[in-house]
Amino acid sequence: MVSFQIINLEDYIQPYFHFSFKNHLWIVLLIGFVVFTILFARKNYKDNCDATHNKYIIHQEEIVPNISYLIHYPDNVKNILWTGGYDSTFLLCYYFIVLQQPVQPIYLMCGNLDSKFGIVGRNNQKQELETMKKIRKILMERYPHRQAYLLPTYYVTSVKKDNSLTKKFSKLHKKNGFFTRSVSQYERITRFSSDWNNPLLIGLENCGTGLDKATRGCRYGKWDECQILPESQLPEDRKELSIFSNLRFPICHLTKKEMKEISLDGNNFFFDLLVMSWSCWYPKGDGSPCGTCDMCQHRII
Repeated sequence: MVSFQIINLEDYIQPYFHFSFKNHLWIVLLIGFVVFTILFARKNYKDNCDATHNKYIIHQEEIVPNISYLIHYPDNVKNILWTGGYDSTFLLCYYFIVLQQPVQPIYLMCGNLDSKFGIVGRNNQKQELETMKKIRKILMERYPHRQAYLLPTYYVTSVKKDNSLTKKFSKLHKKNGFFTRSVSQYERITRFSSDWNNPLLIGLENCGTGLDKATRGCRYGKWDECQILPESQLPEDRKELSIFSNLRFPICHLTKKEMKEISLDGNNFFFDLLVMSWSCWYPKGDGSPCGTCDMCQHRII
């Protein structure tokens, strides 16, 4: 026969923990810790690449006093994804210097840009930010009459989550071999672009992603019309490419060597700015390029 006994829980655990439930201080501390953890997690959820909404900030020092950026019609401004890298710097300089068109730089800096988890920025973010600041300063000094054409950069701190787009991107990677991994800056860019009012211009050399055969309108003089084919014209096994519909690939027809040659043109020289660009993914402790990563290996200057 099984017997049981009703006991007082406090009396039972008292000898082991040496505290009384009458003292609620530890409960208050525990609740406070839980609340703090939830609020901390919620904050980071709002400020990472799987957030509740898109959000960006502007650095005050990039706003030139006594200049009106409102002189541009939104449709005339070229929204360019800029990292301070070779390709994106060429793209920004070409539109700003050669075509003399207003440009809106956009930089994604959400914490988990290249991974599913974590809130730490990419290893080269410091160098990218410093590079963009230096190049911006030179452009402002070199073209003072055109300062209103280089709008303050939008620094994107959070990207809206979209499981549907994420799954399609992952499928393109696993099934078609597009991109190097299923979680990357391009997946984040895709989600950001889907919730943006105007097309985003992205500096991808020869598309750089296996998308070449799925683009149209890539011809000289019409660079910003280079885009993914309509979904109805895409092959059945590549319908997912429609997620890039709000992206444009202006330099997908150029090599790095051709970009260099264009930048050396005497009338619109900006080769020195390409030299200043930053490419390394994993800088050394002293801030210098590692010289061994894929981006370092493909750099030509």
